[in-house]
Amino acid sequence: MTDQEIQDSSETQLIRRMVGSLIPASRNHGIPAADDPLILKRVLQAVSRFQAPLTAELRALAGAHGSPEALLALDAADFGEVVARAVEERIGALGILLTAVLQAYYTDPRVLRSLGKSPDPPFPHGNDIAQGDWTLLDPVRSRPPLYRDG
Repeated sequence: MTDQEIQDSSETQLIRRMVGSLIPASRNHGIPAADDPLILKRVLQAVSRFQAPLTAELRALAGAHGSPEALLALDAADFGEVVARAVEERIGALGILLTAVLQAYYTDPRVLRSLGKSPDPPFPHGNDIAQGDWTLLDPVRSRPPLYRDG
């Protein structure tokens, strides 16, 4: 998908505005919004397999407000409310979009660094895993078997 294709489609403009309202930028943490071009490109690639149902959901959402242009013309607070309500009510294709946004956003190196995580793969360095309290399993171990021998 080219950068020109990202800018042309009214559905893409709607997706850009939606993901930007779901995860806004934070100056305090120095992280971009989810509508950052690099993140948006990964989101659009992830949802490309679900283009037909997502387009239908976006058209229904836009139709409920008259047109895509009318929906895009809403101020930030009203638009955010519409998006939140739509994600709750129409969890189908918009749920897929939400999942793609979260995956693309929280794998972005800038976001990972702001969370104190390395954007590099865990190996060859590995990750330290704190040992848990194995005595918490004692009640389970002391139970009789839940199955029949034989």
